[in-house]
Amino acid sequence: MNLVDVILNNVRRYPDKLVLICGDIRLTYKNFNERCNRLANSFEMLGVRKGEHIILLSKNCHIHFELFFASAKAGVVFIPLNYRLSPREIIYIINDSDSKCLFFAKEYLSVVQSIKNDLKNVGTYVCIDDFLEGFNYYEEILKKGDPKEPDTSFINEDDIVTIFYTSGTTGYPKGAMISHRNRISDMINQVTDNEYIEPEDIHLNVGPLYHIGALSQSHGHIYRGCTVVILKEFDPKTIFELIEKERVNSFWAAPTMIKMLLDYPEKDKYNLKSIKTITYAGAPMPVELLRRAIEFFGKNKFIQFFGMTETGPQITHLRRKDHVFEGTEKQLMRLRSVGIECQNVHVRIVDDNDKDLSTGEVGEIIVKSEGVTKGYWKKPEETQKAIKNGWFHTGDMGYLDEDRYLYIVDRKKDMIITGGENVYSAEVENVLCMHPAISEAAVIGVPHEKWGETVKAIVILKTGQKATEEEIIEFCKKNLASYKKPTSVEFVNELPKTASGKVLKRELRERYGGIFKK
Repeated sequence: MNLVDVILNNVRRYPDKLVLICGDIRLTYKNFNERCNRLANSFEMLGVRKGEHIILLSKNCHIHFELFFASAKAGVVFIPLNYRLSPREIIYIINDSDSKCLFFAKEYLSVVQSIKNDLKNVGTYVCIDDFLEGFNYYEEILKKGDPKEPDTSFINEDDIVTIFYTSGTTGYPKGAMISHRNRISDMINQVTDNEYIEPEDIHLNVGPLYHIGALSQSHGHIYRGCTVVILKEFDPKTIFELIEKERVNSFWAAPTMIKMLLDYPEKDKYNLKSIKTITYAGAPMPVELLRRAIEFFGKNKFIQFFGMTETGPQITHLRRKDHVFEGTEKQLMRLRSVGIECQNVHVRIVDDNDKDLSTGEVGEIIVKSEGVTKGYWKKPEETQKAIKNGWFHTGDMGYLDEDRYLYIVDRKKDMIITGGENVYSAEVENVLCMHPAISEAAVIGVPHEKWGETVKAIVILKTGQKATEEEIIEFCKKNLASYKKPTSVEFVNELPKTASGKVLKRELRERYGGIFKK
């Protein structure tokens, strides 16, 4: 089975059912499939052959899905660009990916014009939402394209269908190669681990589609024959309006997005009774924020996912029934976990020699599943480091409890070694967020003349709250071993983050990583 079958199955079952809603555009499965066919049959005219790459620079829209599934039908590889990147970063990804054709939205015309001379392989440019002189127009290409099903007999489930560039929290982004098999495996996980996607469901795509977490949720719903409502970009007011207007049943969001929804002053005026599932991922959800979210949206609706671009993304999920604030000590402890393994995923905790560790012992999290990437584009050495004997090494440190709930302790590279003692930044960050004046916190290791490294905290205070460096350090000392407490605290208005809400520790190290002498 490949991704072509996913669409054709739904065309047979639900030809006149809406698959995508994007502003005023409403496409049925039959309409959508025909548009994908027209595009797939036009790639050669655009100078793109089987196995070659196309790339998209645009905010969320229905064309993102058309490009993805048309590529699947034609054996072409589709790459979504993070539109928030700088021109320098965009040039790097387009050139690294060897893309032959650049699709772009009109609002990025100035960016395209400024980088055009630096693009090594792009021979064709297509504006997706307007006719611009000197460029191909997407809708004109579709008009000329053949609506018949293209020959897909040559498509193999192990063929690469997309490349997702990682968020780059540790350096330059790497392109994770994703196959038909990888995507379908994750779609099945989505259906089962969302408990449970039904064909009648209406899903709101809130997150950016260059983020595999947002895309995978929408793909899971399309796999099941649902309707997906596409939000161009995150906006709390529009989200609440769409939930009420379209009777939305589910959406995915990073914790920072959920916080913005809860902070929206007019949220109480909307009818949100249709919502039955809210999935969150991309970063840990502070317990107090989760409590607020459940109080507002209701109980038995939240599911947490943990994963990575390279793993499909899903690795584990924390089920609805685990989101409780009253229960046994074990039940309450599970709120700090990222849940149990997803369907058809195997997790191990290993030492530096890949030997299994016992229950409760901290080691590196490694993963095996059919969702795991085939490797990094043009980076065989990086691939060999990450994938050993079929196991993907996440670089995350954690442990499994006796019920196989997974607890994330830290990024392997974020572990701080101070005076020979290991300090996991996530542990310190959890304590910092317990402080009544602190809204968000991040912890890094900075050089120290005596101890090698020492702990530095970067914090955001809640609106109207005050706290001193000394007070925060003393608070941590009371709740942690002394060597784990921060030795300095920086107060900031915001933390640098990726689009998925992950704190960019690399940027914090560059900004605050000078030697500490106090």
